[in-house]
Amino acid sequence: MKNIFIARKENVYTWLLVFFLVLIIGGRGQTNDTQVYYNVFKLIPYYDFFDAASFYEDTRMEIGFGYFLKIIHFFSSSSFFLFSIISFIIFFLYIKISINLKLNSLLLVLIYILSGFFIFQQFMQIRQALSTFLYLYAVLIFFDKKFFLSICLFALSLSIHQTAVLPVVFFLLVLICFKIFVNLNKVGFFIISLLGLIVAFFLSKYFLINFLISSSEAVEGYLNSDFGNQVSIFGFNNIRMIVCYIFIFYLYFKNFNGVNVKYKFLFLSLTAGIGMKFGMLEVDILSGRLTTPFTI
Repeated sequence: MKNIFIARKENVYTWLLVFFLVLIIGGRGQTNDTQVYYNVFKLIPYYDFFDAASFYEDTRMEIGFGYFLKIIHFFSSSSFFLFSIISFIIFFLYIKISINLKLNSLLLVLIYILSGFFIFQQFMQIRQALSTFLYLYAVLIFFDKKFFLSICLFALSLSIHQTAVLPVVFFLLVLICFKIFVNLNKVGFFIISLLGLIVAFFLSKYFLINFLISSSEAVEGYLNSDFGNQVSIFGFNNIRMIVCYIFIFYLYFKNFNGVNVKYKFLFLSLTAGIGMKFGMLEVDILSGRLTTPFTI
């Protein structure tokens, strides 16, 4: 097993950078999300952990994240300690993912910092960040045949943030057709990718939005806030995502014969995420939040 703490230059520089960032994030200012998380954290010993529904109703947070806060609170009730630990775990998972994919971890961390995901996931959407990286790492080690650990991480991801449901369902669907998609030639995979993009777009636009609005009070509440606004397809983030996808699309099919099963799954996931993102542009929060595990 490759040790991510061995003293190679790449790892030394990566962890120095991560340590510096964790200190900054731990001492974050009083943003709205910071205060919300810390208010729950301070009172975490007093919540009922035998009733997940009641815990969610009281905190608007999933029970898995509640247990996570409870463990951290056992060591310290400091806000700096709380957000530093969460930030470190997110970075740790991110680096584990980059190493599993045999990518340069320092370069990946730098790209992450420069992306919009860094600010959102480290200062606001920390539950979803934890859940997303747990899900992605679970997928990768599943393909490494570490099935028990992978299933545990999937369960943990689902228990921390409900947006993990959609990518986990997608993973299971791909798994059902695993033998088909893994043996497709370049033309076959191109056709499947194109169909996946179209199906994801129409399914999101004409079914998923209505289903989520009717089944979730939280989503319905977002519709009456600034998060429920429609997003322009010509917004900077959307244009950037289209350009990045076209570039990845070109590189992927140019090097198709050397692509392993992990990259094939991640490409299918990205394609589905792009389709869903543009299918749900009329609701800002859904277009952004729900597609993050697919497009990060």
